[in-house]
Amino acid sequence: GTGVVKVVAGALTVSPQGHAWNSSWSGLSVGMGCLVSSEKNCLVGRLEVLENGRVSLGMSSLGIGIGCADGMVLQRGGAFSHASAITREDTRYMPVVVGYAGGVGAYVLSNGTLTVTASDTVHNKIFVGGCLSDDLNRQCAFACKVSPGSGMSRGLLAVRGGTMTAAQSDVVVGKDGVGIFELGGTGVATVSKLDVLPTGMLLFAPNDGMVSPLLTVKDLAFSDNAILKIDMTGLTKHNAWTKLAAVSGTFDVANAAVELTLPADWKAKDCEVVFERNGEKGIWFRRPKAGMVLLFR
Repeated sequence: GTGVVKVVAGALTVSPQGHAWNSSWSGLSVGMGCLVSSEKNCLVGRLEVLENGRVSLGMSSLGIGIGCADGMVLQRGGAFSHASAITREDTRYMPVVVGYAGGVGAYVLSNGTLTVTASDTVHNKIFVGGCLSDDLNRQCAFACKVSPGSGMSRGLLAVRGGTMTAAQSDVVVGKDGVGIFELGGTGVATVSKLDVLPTGMLLFAPNDGMVSPLLTVKDLAFSDNAILKIDMTGLTKHNAWTKLAAVSGTFDVANAAVELTLPADWKAKDCEVVFERNGEKGIWFRRPKAGMVLLFR
């Protein structure tokens, strides 16, 4: 079956009752087929956040596309907040998982704000494209009978407009399946740490209305064969330099497989991806103007 919830002008709040150590039973699942073992992706759940709608998760897990299900969160406005406030001195966190145990999940932000917070000592986790049961630290309200580890999960986290702020969160792409972290359009994202694993992809798709950089991150690492894809087909204005990401901490990009998609009238030989400029680390796309002569001394 298919279920749709729309939050237009009101508020949807999910939070635990009682003591903090019971908070593992609190969570929101969008598309959960953990009790279904027949046909894959036989259930569909969709949550839409529109206009002035507000969704707030306090000390709660968020699962999108779990088990034999498709799940999607479409945010076209309003505010979505996920708070993993840890009050006990342990290693617990309330994760965000987009695609889990063979499920297909997507979170698409086109307007509004998405905020993920955590404590000062324990970063939260955002998994895009699956994770293992151990990664959930047994704090996940969508504990599933479908065993993870098959590599069949699919997840997409797309920031195409609006603002994503996850300054205390680690984003892991492609842990147990295919994951895509997409940044483009007029959207911007700030995260603490980003790990792109072998079945993961970091995709930049800027357009003329972009706010540079699309991504601000402290630590960024690509595993062997992880994909860095840059799609420049949305740009009509010429810029010699387009800053896509700013990196302030560790930066491991040596193993990334770089893929470029260019407008039909652009020549690949005139374009390059640069990872350091004037002593700053980051990701730039460079395309000199036609007729420009470069001298290297």
